Amino acid sequence: MNYCETCKYRNEDGWCEHPKLRQERYGNIEMEDDELVYPNNYEGGWFWVGPKFGCVHHTMAIDATEVEA
Repeated sequence: MNYCETCKYRNEDGWCEHPKLRQERYGNIEMEDDELVYPNNYEGGWFWVGPKFGCVHHTMAIDATEVEA
């Protein structure tokens, strides 16, 4: 399994920026089979993922040679 530490969607602060993890938009809770949609609470929101978390949307970063130990 590949983990977030090598994924291009995990930024340097640990936030996942994958478009399949998104906030509900305008009361529309329709989603694709492989999405995670969280309720619109008007405060925004992001997913903070640890380096050893993994998901089906992992995409290897180009510079994944520097992996956390």
